[in-house]
Amino acid sequence: EPETPISPYYKDVQTRFLSEDRAPRTVFADVEAMKEKVRDAIFEPKYNVCDYYKEEGLCQRMARHPHFETFCLGVVAANAIWISVETDYNSQDVLTKADIGFQLMQHLFCFFFVFEWIVRFTAFEKKINGFRDQWFALDSLLVPIMVFDTWVMSLLVLVTGDQGGWFANDSDSSILRLLRLLRLFRMARV
Repeated sequence: EPETPISPYYKDVQTRFLSEDRAPRTVFADVEAMKEKVRDAIFEPKYNVCDYYKEEGLCQRMARHPHFETFCLGVVAANAIWISVETDYNSQDVLTKADIGFQLMQHLFCFFFVFEWIVRFTAFEKKINGFRDQWFALDSLLVPIMVFDTWVMSLLVLVTGDQGGWFANDSDSSILRLLRLLRLFRMARV
């Protein structure tokens, strides 16, 4: 079988790269530097929000305590169960028209979540670090929604005496129910 002719260009490239006077090339510029980067990535300290808390004070002590974290997760789970009960049995669009049991539980959950947020926010040495923490940032979104739904809307209804005007519109009440369901995102912490 006849040999396939090699182009002059290919011979030139072959000669340049395979010549004896050329130093061998490595794939990585500095193998030791790459090994060091891998070691750093493997032994990188695990993220812990407590590293951003103050060293002294009541709030940081509470926020660091494992019982506080466990209790908060328990309240989040209880709130998720309560949301399902409330969705099934509370037909009222406005909290002020609901049975007293629904009102009481809603106010208790809202009070606790505001308290938890304040404790955690106060525990941060630099407050901006709180918003870099994903769970705290999520809570910073959900707690104001809960406060709006529980306290602001109830206050507006009581002050204006609106027992069916703005809230009688089905699309408006659907929006309020969707806002309430956003609270289920807290279950992501569990």
